[in-house]
Amino acid sequence: MKMNPTEHQQQDRKSNRRGLLVHATLLMSLWLVLSGRYDFFHISMGVLSVAVVLRFNRGIQRVHLSTDDHSTMYRMKPMAFLSYCGWLLKEIVVSSLQVTRILMHRELRIEPHLVKVHVKLPNLAAKVLLGNSITLTPGTVTIEIQGDRFYVHALTEKTSASLVDGTMASKVAGIFRAQVPPLHTDIQLIKSEEDL
Repeated sequence: MKMNPTEHQQQDRKSNRRGLLVHATLLMSLWLVLSGRYDFFHISMGVLSVAVVLRFNRGIQRVHLSTDDHSTMYRMKPMAFLSYCGWLLKEIVVSSLQVTRILMHRELRIEPHLVKVHVKLPNLAAKVLLGNSITLTPGTVTIEIQGDRFYVHALTEKTSASLVDGTMASKVAGIFRAQVPPLHTDIQLIKSEEDL
């Protein structure tokens, strides 16, 4: 069933209001945790600061840095994002232990290599989130993003496992209410500049 333009606009406005409320709640929670003061003065300063940040962010969201940079932050699924943060934290811990084990045991070989992954994501925010998530996970670093291609340096094959099998990309796409089309994990071990 297709929506007419006014229904679509109403749905966008509702989604924007919900996103704004989530954003304000997260910022105010951060303020309360970091300030540690719960008197009228500090809470009112927090409310004022949150209002200024939200107003400032409204202007920034109108600036498009690339063709696929459209404001989708308010179309995110907040619970999916929180779930992803928990999953990413677990991946960071697991990867940290893997890298530590490699460094502590000399018989385990380090096999540094570059991997080119071709993955179609819904927007620029999803690409940035995926690129940063890869870099946050020990043993992998996003070197460059060109369109839908991610160039990643990996310490071993194990450290790039969730990237290679598409788990991380699928989870990021899910946050933005999208599905990764049959994942083009166009993986290539890059040993020289000619392979780029």
